[in-house]
Amino acid sequence: MVELQCAFPGEPVLVVIDYLQIMPSNGRGDARMQVAGAVECIRAMSKRLGLVTLALSQGSRSAARELMSGERLGAATTDSGAETAQIERAAQATLAIGTMGAVVDGWRTLDLSIGKNRMGTGDLVIGLAFNGETGVFRRTGAAVSAGVVRAERRGAELVEEIETALAASPTGLTRAELQKVIGKRKEVVLSAITGGIKAGRLAEHDGRIVVPSSES
Repeated sequence: MVELQCAFPGEPVLVVIDYLQIMPSNGRGDARMQVAGAVECIRAMSKRLGLVTLALSQGSRSAARELMSGERLGAATTDSGAETAQIERAAQATLAIGTMGAVVDGWRTLDLSIGKNRMGTGDLVIGLAFNGETGVFRRTGAAVSAGVVRAERRGAELVEEIETALAASPTGLTRAELQKVIGKRKEVVLSAITGGIKAGRLAEHDGRIVVPSSES
């Protein structure tokens, strides 16, 4: 590290650890204590040498499932690392990858959650695309509050429920009828209908909500 700093004076040195749970440690006890010891060694080394350190962490089994399903977003991802909460406590910022979409033209969409960020704003989600053949990531959207992303996704899921309900009624349903069929609060259903109309997934004719035909 010192050699690199001498060779490139004034330039930050980035150290990447892949991955944290297999780092040797002087810690004693179970796996949790071993990882805690490794984290503390990395933190002390980074501070002493002035390094920028990126440590990749294996997620716990339950956290990994929740990340992939989109249940964990933003600040809820800060404790996703397996073995110990020491990872989150020592980190200046935590990032987590989740909710991978289907591959289209070689690119797969995914979420990058900023859990905590002592140098800025946390609890954010950034849309990314990943090309597995080249290993390239590209940004596809702005950083958005995790709460906004959750609300948008709940709305999209509810629009799907509305579309399913309308499939059984070719002439459409009124807003009140849809609320009764969907069984959720009035304001939630009305918001989903409005969002569905704006997105072109729903339409309204003579006070009845319908699914637009492909010919219209």
